[in-house]
Amino acid sequence: RLASGRLAELRERFEAIGDVRAVACFLAVESARDRETRERWPELQDAVSAAMCRRGVIADSSTTSLNLQPSLVMPAEALDRAFDIVSESITDALAGPST
Repeated sequence: RLASGRLAELRERFEAIGDVRAVACFLAVESARDRETRERWPELQDAVSAAMCRRGVIADSSTTSLNLQPSLVMPAEALDRAFDIVSESITDALAGPST
């Protein structure tokens, strides 16, 4: 429930999130240039993945969505922090490269 709730928060907060999904411990976040058409935004997806990695969270961006697979035995506090990192990383990626 924590993961589903946090995914929904991401979709509400960021217009660039086209869709989110959760099946068991498999989580997906789709980046979209336009939420209506759901046109993919792979550059944003890759930038989010790179920003997450710099913060210590690994995500797979090799498919049509950013995929997260948290441990089934991960403490709720750690999962909550991981979602904070996802949110921070999306914010940074949307702001563009730092100079």
